[in-house]
Order: sequence, then C-alpha cells, then structure tokens
Amino acid sequence: MREIEISLRRYILIALFLLATAIIALLSYFWTQQFFKGLDGMMRGTMLNLASNYSVSDGEQIKVHNFLIAKHWQALPLEVQQAFSPTEMEDNQLYKKVFRENLWNRPSAAIFVMKFRQGEQTSFISHQFSEQFASIPTPWYKSPEAIAVTVALLAIAIFGSIVMMLMHTVTKPVNALHKWASALDATNLEEPPPQFKYKELSNLAHLIQQSLVDVNTSLKREQDFVRYASHELRTPIAIIRSSVELIDKISPPLPIKCAKALQRIDIASHEMATLSETLLWLSKTSKPKLDCQPVYLDQLIQSQVKALSYLIAERDIQMSFDLSRYQVWLPSAAAKIVIGNLIRNAMQHTFCGTIEIHQHQNLITIKNIESIDNLEPQIDTLGYGLGLKLVEQLCQQLNWQCHIEFVKGGCYASVYFCKH
Repeated sequence: MREIEISLRRYILIALFLLATAIIALLSYFWTQQFFKGLDGMMRGTMLNLASNYSVSDGEQIKVHNFLIAKHWQALPLEVQQAFSPTEMEDNQLYKKVFRENLWNRPSAAIFVMKFRQGEQTSFISHQFSEQFASIPTPWYKSPEAIAVTVALLAIAIFGSIVMMLMHTVTKPVNALHKWASALDATNLEEPPPQFKYKELSNLAHLIQQSLVDVNTSLKREQDFVRYASHELRTPIAIIRSSVELIDKISPPLPIKCAKALQRIDIASHEMATLSETLLWLSKTSKPKLDCQPVYLDQLIQSQVKALSYLIAERDIQMSFDLSRYQVWLPSAAAKIVIGNLIRNAMQHTFCGTIEIHQHQNLITIKNIESIDNLEPQIDTLGYGLGLKLVEQLCQQLNWQCHIEFVKGGCYASVYFCKH
C-alpha cells in the first residue's frame, strides 16, 4: 500500500503550531494556578498570624477583621461546619470552598477555614466572603481565567505570525530551487545555477546540476555507442547475408553439416539486421519526419510470418490466423519492426504449442502458449526482456498503444496502430 504523501511545509507548520499551543496552554495554566496559590498563601499566613496572637478559651469566640477564632469546631458558623469535616483536616493547613456560577464569573462567596495547632494550644479560625452589597458586576473578560486565555491566544497568534514569516522566508528560495530544477534540460544544463539565498540550497543546486550532467553525459555516450555500433554493423551484416545467398546460389549442394551451419549463419544475420534497425530507430533523440504510406496490415503480417518461418522449422507448433483486409497510413518501416519483433518473440519462445494472430482493423493481437505434456503451464518471463522492451519503447516513441501481458505458458501482446 502506497504511503500518503504530505507537504513538508504543512507538516512543519502544524507541528510548530501544536507545540506552541501546548506550551502556551501549559504556561497559562501554571500561571493561573500560581496566581491562586499566591492568594491562598497570603490567606494562610494571615490566619496563622491571627491564631497565634489571639488565644481563646472554651466557649469563647474572637472576631478580628472578619476572621472568627474559636476553641471548638461547634463554635464556628453553621455554613463552615456544613462545608468541611474537622476529622479530615490537617493542622495549620488552609481549606477553602469557592462558590461561583462558572469559570468566567467572579466568585459570589467563599469560605476559608484552618485548624491551628501550636504546642498544646489548638483552635479553629475561619473567614467568610460574600457580596453583601450590590455592586456593578465585573465583566467576565476581566476574570483571571479570561485574562490568561486571552494572553495565551495572543501569544499563539504572535507565534503563528512569526512562524509564517519564517516559513515564507525559507520556502521562497526552496520553491525557486524546485522551479529551477524542473526547468533543467539538455539545452541549459551547462549554465551555472543561480544563488538561492541560503548556502545549503545553493550547494544542493550544484549537486543536482552535477548529477544531471553526469547522467546526461553517460546517456549521450550510450546513445552514441548504440547509434554508431548499429550503423557500422549494417555493412558487415549486409556482406554476410549477401555472401550466404551467393554461396547458396553458385556452389554445388553442400554436405548436411555445412548446410545447417550456413543456415544458422543466415538466421543469425537476419536477427542482427532486425536488431540493428530497431536500435537505430530508438537512438534517434528527436522524432523524425515519418514517411507514411498506405500499408495493408494483413499482408504485412503474412510477409513477416513467411520471413520468420525458419524459426519454427522442425517444431510442433500450430498457428492460427484471423486477419481482415485493412489499409492504414503508417510509417511502414516502423510497423514492420514492431510486428516483426512481436512475431519473432512468439516464435522464439514457443517450442510445442500454439501461436494465435488476430488482426481487426488497426488492432493486432499475438498470443503464444506453450503446451508440453505432463507439465502444468506457469507464468514465465525469462528470456522475453529485450525484444519486448524494444517494441514498447518504439511504440511509445510513435504514440502507438502497446500492451504486453505474461500469461500461464506464454505471452499476450497487442498493438493498436494510431493513424498518422
């Protein structure tokens, strides 16, 4: 299964945004918690100071600045007794209960209580807060929580703007590098690359150019070799073929061994000539002006089968044809190479079986199936490589539709010749 590709720029933006959001949210939470812890610390310090300075006796209550000090728990106000349990309270620790409608509103009431112990002296001190007098309600956005959220959102917005500016500064030369690399071809490959603001991108541009130069040099060398070799081989191949024909015509009947050797030379020269002609076609860097002429596909198939019939001599092969007379304008040399290679491929790789050739208007299909007794047919691609690759490349160069599929016991090939 193919992995989903994502944009590097989008990935970095999302990662930085999530990271900044998490950090700012945590800092805002800690800031709010520390703010309330500071208030609680001030309240606890005040209660400890008052409880240590005022001693109370049994049944006595002392009220100092809205703080109530009592010897026993039952002496505290009923609201305090209902809000807390003395058995669960630790010494000299502040306990509180805040009443508020929601997180964004100011608390309407609060109860604070502490169990004070100093040596053998114990007492309870409480403090109650409530809005006894009507006042203008404080807007929700002035609460500490709202301020913390606002500061956090503002920090995220500022951070996001800075990241976007940085990403734009970085991605602009990267996009320029991508555009420059996409425009490279054989005509401008030797030109010096431009500077891309950042040293790393400029070095990468030099590496890309050097790699493409090396590949282009190697490709050109191979194309020149194929073109020169194929061209130079045509003369000795022609000499070999003419010499074989001359020997066959003027010499007396040769012994069987010599005749078979001469036949193998003739077959090899035919194959070399076909291969050389195909390679010459493929080595052309630009599409040549095709010399099109009317071609009868059925006649071309029959002539190629007749010319290549030596490949299936002394083999148990059954050939079937389904041809219809159809004329189409094509470059005859290229069509001859393609059809000849496909028929040659089917004949060379079938030793005992069937070869089916169908032709309907522009479409030609060739199917060869190997059938050997007591042997289950299997999909085998061994040996099919070069010939079929040449056909595919030639069809691609001429905009012909070619489909090759390996089936059990053989191969299925089809070519649709587009009109020129």
